[in-house]
Amino acid sequence: MINMYILGLDIGGTKTAAVLGDDEGHILERDVFPTNAARGFEATFQELAARAEALRTQAAHDGREPRATSVSVGGPLDIERGIIYSPPNLPGWDSVPLKSLLEERLGLPCHV
Repeated sequence: MINMYILGLDIGGTKTAAVLGDDEGHILERDVFPTNAARGFEATFQELAARAEALRTQAAHDGREPRATSVSVGGPLDIERGIIYSPPNLPGWDSVPLKSLLEERLGLPCHV
């Protein structure tokens, strides 16, 4: 059986995790770091994306290229379009098109 690999992002107000998992629910790699939400969206996004890219690069090197990104983040949000609307734990994340930004940056389909 061939596994499908997924890049997962869990964005919280105090900590964020970037993980590589498979289609059976196993976490294969994990990078957990402080969100430092007070920095605002741009700085937080840049660190999140850089860490996700590093995890993806390592996974591809190991023959485990992810096929999609899945994001868990507090709302309010528009799940269909992947837009974040001012969650209380992420100041400055006002009408952020997270899905499209991650798809552009990572080159993978993204589900929020």
